[in-house]
Amino acid sequence: MVKQIDPLAVNLIGTWCEVLLFGVYTTLFLESTVIMFERYSRRSFSARLFTAVMCVIYMVAVAHIGVGLYRLIKGYVWIEGSEAQLRYWSIAFARPMEATLVNLLQVAVITMADFLLIYRCYIVWSRTFWVIIPSIILALANFSANIATITLWAMLGALRGTHYTNLLNSIFPTAIVQNVLTTGLIIYRLIRQHKESRAAGVHDTSSRLSLRNVGLIMLESAAIYTCHLLLTLILYILNFDGQFILVDITVPIIGITWSLIAVRLHRVAHPTSIISANVFTVSAPQWAQDQSQNIASMHMDTSQPALDIEMMKKGTDTKIDV
Repeated sequence: MVKQIDPLAVNLIGTWCEVLLFGVYTTLFLESTVIMFERYSRRSFSARLFTAVMCVIYMVAVAHIGVGLYRLIKGYVWIEGSEAQLRYWSIAFARPMEATLVNLLQVAVITMADFLLIYRCYIVWSRTFWVIIPSIILALANFSANIATITLWAMLGALRGTHYTNLLNSIFPTAIVQNVLTTGLIIYRLIRQHKESRAAGVHDTSSRLSLRNVGLIMLESAAIYTCHLLLTLILYILNFDGQFILVDITVPIIGITWSLIAVRLHRVAHPTSIISANVFTVSAPQWAQDQSQNIASMHMDTSQPALDIEMMKKGTDTKIDV
């Protein structure tokens, strides 16, 4: 049997870890905000939507940690006696409004992040809707399971019953499958486009930023959230109380993941370099023109201020300012 952690210690450690990671998230968010708001008015709709949702996610995250700190003060300062404190923090009895609000705010962040990821996949796949249908179904299923669980918890105040257990058991697996599937589709598309570019003789001459490197950056950054979900699922299966610590830090982990992608892409793109834009001539193949549009779509989604990617085809240099 797995040795459990003191319930009071679990909540204290969970809130402390969330505050610590929120500081990291805030630093990355502020840096990514400067990047995303650079030449904001001249950006595409998808880039501006991405920026707006990122800002909303941060505001919801601030509200989430604010309510969490209020609960911490109430549970450890205002309430006296270990028995009363345990009753306040116990998942079977924690039915105050602030407990439900914390859960709803967390679900809001998760849902916005999921659909932001799905929208990015939609853009990368040249707005092909059928590609994202499985991801949408999984995201809606996860959202429904979360809302149903919170509702039953608020109404009944108990974690019992077959239907409730089935809902609870479905949350982490659906979240993991949806994130792996959607991220995998994005990376597959970028890497396949990179290989097709090289096979056709159209490739970038910069070794720092290419479709392949963009895919690797997204894979490494997205792995943070995916590993977090996987570890939480393992602890949930083992019925170890440490799972609640990981649940508490879900919101800042999501924020760190998204901000890190924007910051890393910006740092390898050399946005301060002078961009010279030329137009494809009539002799340029249609495939090369499609390639420029795909790179532009990739830029809009990653919200980079400028990418100076030099394309070469049959000895002719063509630069694209996206």
